[in-house]
Amino acid sequence: MSGVRIAVVGAGIAGLSTAVNIQRNIPSARVTVMADRFLTDTTSDGAAGIFRPSFEKIKADETLVRQWVSDSWKHFDCLWRSEEASEAGIGSVTMYQLFDKELLYPLFKEFVYDFREMTDRDMKRFHGNFKMGLACTTLTTESRKYLPWLTDRFKENGGVVKIQRVNDFSELIGDYDIVVNCTSLSSKTLAGDNLVYSVRGHLLRVKAPWVKHAVYDHVTGAYIIPCFDTVVLGGTRQKDNYSLEIDPEDTKRIWEKCCRLQPNIKKAEIAWEWVGLRPHRSPPRVEKEMMKFGDKELKVVHNYGQGANGITLSWGCAKHAAKLVQELIPYIHSKL
Repeated sequence: MSGVRIAVVGAGIAGLSTAVNIQRNIPSARVTVMADRFLTDTTSDGAAGIFRPSFEKIKADETLVRQWVSDSWKHFDCLWRSEEASEAGIGSVTMYQLFDKELLYPLFKEFVYDFREMTDRDMKRFHGNFKMGLACTTLTTESRKYLPWLTDRFKENGGVVKIQRVNDFSELIGDYDIVVNCTSLSSKTLAGDNLVYSVRGHLLRVKAPWVKHAVYDHVTGAYIIPCFDTVVLGGTRQKDNYSLEIDPEDTKRIWEKCCRLQPNIKKAEIAWEWVGLRPHRSPPRVEKEMMKFGDKELKVVHNYGQGANGITLSWGCAKHAAKLVQELIPYIHSKL
């Protein structure tokens, strides 16, 4: 259908990725991204963005998760190998993951480069009593570069960006044919979804250009991830904590456990700190719904709840959501 009107509510990585995918699938569509927060004000802004998905944290159908991950990896890997890599904020890094027990190989083994089990000598480079280690070459996405890059692609394709707070989806009836809900935690009220909740994350960004490899200590929860201009030190996973204030005790714990893991960061300068509320849901919600408001109906596609895997799954879930939008178009002038 020519000129179908589509509103994507939410301007984080899920919303922008979905909007660009809709434009690719339906070039004639008139797509608007609306939100009251953009770019550095979104949850996506401060995340480390390293590609390391796992079934442990993504509670959904295995076949579906594998498709999301595959589509996302193809997108980010293609970007990294292109001339757009620097502008889009896509980097490559060696990653070491350290465990205190033997584990099955993770989901990302199928996608990353140079995957191998670490030797005892490898693990002795890091402080801790580790029983198993995994190494690979993976990708990082610097959101402060990638979100503006996505926004530019969306606008180049004729997309409209609108600063607007949506308090109820019924406000959009009549103005749009299809609404895509990428509002993360606001879906509690906008979509009546009590399954989505906050997992509070707290990260430090430090200046440490001598750090070239990413390290995850799965015993203490410490991680160190070099990005474009800073190195990320983390982190916290605090379920149902909705505070956006920086907690000095969290800062202290993150700093101490990262310095124990890799003492060469002790003299790094803290550039800035980030606190974000990761929207977690089991399973992440990517599906169609006909929402009813009295005698009126609104065609909605939901895409939210990816939590700490928000960047990793962003393109795959967006591609899925855009396909669902396309499936709704024949029903615009009829009931679903």
